[in-house]
Amino acid sequence: MAETPRIVLDYLAALVLETRSPAYIRVDGLGGILGWGGDTPAYRLPSLAEGEPVGLVLSAVDGLIPHTGEPIRLPAVELNSGQFVDVHVFGGDDHTWVLLTDATLETMQQAMLQQRLNEVNLIRGWHARAADDQITRSEAGELISELPAFTEEGERLEVSVLQLYFALPQHSGPVLATDDLDPLGRVLRAATEVITHESGYVTSMAQDSLVAMFGVLPTGSSPQIHAIRAARDAVAAVREAGSIGGENGSVAAGISSGFVSVGLVNVAGSRVFVAVGPSLEAAGNLARSADSGTVLVDVATLKVAGDAGAGFKSSGEAYALDLN
Repeated sequence: MAETPRIVLDYLAALVLETRSPAYIRVDGLGGILGWGGDTPAYRLPSLAEGEPVGLVLSAVDGLIPHTGEPIRLPAVELNSGQFVDVHVFGGDDHTWVLLTDATLETMQQAMLQQRLNEVNLIRGWHARAADDQITRSEAGELISELPAFTEEGERLEVSVLQLYFALPQHSGPVLATDDLDPLGRVLRAATEVITHESGYVTSMAQDSLVAMFGVLPTGSSPQIHAIRAARDAVAAVREAGSIGGENGSVAAGISSGFVSVGLVNVAGSRVFVAVGPSLEAAGNLARSADSGTVLVDVATLKVAGDAGAGFKSSGEAYALDLN
């Protein structure tokens, strides 16, 4: 590896000093403290004193001193103060050095991300179970209570709302046949799988419609892009899943983007997810006016859809994509 220019080394040193609050402890072969320096006050360590065992100050290094050979890095060690540090143990000058660098921010960010991923997994599990036609009202209330991502105080989010309208082929059996639930269950599950794959959140299901929001859960790109992708795939999935006797059902989609208020409200002792905003009604209106096999989107959706918006053509005040 080519020698690193001095200006780069100086920059890196300044960056570490500014953002990582480095502190060091020099230790003898028996683990006794010889000296210390750097930003030790930042970590609120127990009183440092020469000759004291370093293990009394930092229990994580017990058994690691004296140290020779390759440096050891202990990531995200929690201190009694509640802070997190990366602990580096390495030899030099016939002594062992213990270097502390602050890792609190990145550790907390990782913890928040993991919590959010856990919430997404709970929500996706709820989707899969809610799509099962045998779910009971009491079970639905229990499942809603498993969603910690939302609060009763609510929050205002910019989202894309997708509404699907579908009609399944009629069969020759009785009008109110239990067999009607089989294709309906397949359709709801197929649409839900597509939507959750695009980080969408299903808010309601019925015998002829499904509503989902994008932007509630973490996404890799804009909600509009995920909503359009989901609409394309959902139309195909619903047609295939709802097939009866070789005949496919009809399905249309509408997408509207804007701000909504979301949160949990108490209803009869249960917490119920609620979303309020004009985009919900607008998406329904678009879906109802769309022809079978067509996705209708509003201007707010298409203008930030990027490549996902390819193929849409002007249709009145909206834009249409014909998937037939």
